[in-house]
Amino acid sequence: MIMHSFKRYRPGAFTLIELIVVISIIAVLIALLLPAIQKVRAAAARVKSLNNLKQMSLACHNYHDANATLPPAQGARRLGVGVIGPVHFHILDFIEQGNVLKNAESPQGYARWDVNGTFGRVIPIYLSPTDPTVMDGQANFGAMWALASYGYNFQVFGNGNIKSSPDVASGNPNTTNIPFWFGRTRLETIQDGTSNTIMFAEKIAQCGEWLGPVDGASLWSCEFNSRRPGFAINGASASSAGPGCMFQVSAKPATCDCNLASTTSSTEILVAYCDGSARPLAASTAPAIWWSALQPNDGGDLGN
Repeated sequence: MIMHSFKRYRPGAFTLIELIVVISIIAVLIALLLPAIQKVRAAAARVKSLNNLKQMSLACHNYHDANATLPPAQGARRLGVGVIGPVHFHILDFIEQGNVLKNAESPQGYARWDVNGTFGRVIPIYLSPTDPTVMDGQANFGAMWALASYGYNFQVFGNGNIKSSPDVASGNPNTTNIPFWFGRTRLETIQDGTSNTIMFAEKIAQCGEWLGPVDGASLWSCEFNSRRPGFAINGASASSAGPGCMFQVSAKPATCDCNLASTTSSTEILVAYCDGSARPLAASTAPAIWWSALQPNDGGDLGN
């Protein structure tokens, strides 16, 4: 009897070597695609952030049309009446957040951060997708406070001709120094041109940590101690105004200066202008040019 031996052939099966080769190819493809995906995500986040800034600037235009001036940097237009808070609070009605404004209304005739827990209401348009500190839009400062990733330019909304105010250091949310915080700015009186004057800029929502050596945050609803959603504020710090108030790039949340505009980008900062546009400003911008762009009537030009 002749015995025949043969190997069974199983079509479709992979050898170990073939499997390793396939896995290696997939790993290489993932490594090649990942940077491209990250670039697409970064580009999308940048576009969204620019759109947020644009909507805030346009809201200020609509506010201006309704009230004949831009809103105050902080506080009220008239003592104890109407909205009491930063620019962000004043324009709620013009960014489709009228329900939040209504929630903040008191029977005493004002709308303020401490009415009906308004300080904790998250406003999506105020949050940048590139800001690593906003997460769900709130931070715990003894209570859950809503944050903002964009700061107002005090030189436009406040009175840049006054050196400081007694309540700048304390950040009194119920300030009575209306002449300092309310510049009564009219768009048509911006001599440098609305396309040359910065209205809002990126500003990392949290610098440092609550009650830590560095403790600063941008709260959209009020200014409390060093927690304010503005920059270039006269008297806030030694470098808060003037050419020394240059924006920070590659800013680190643990150490960034809460008195300055700031971004985690190493190449640019996103800003909104008084003409309603929003665009990037290069990190290579000279400090003197930046300071000139913040001032509405200094005779400067972004092109100079």
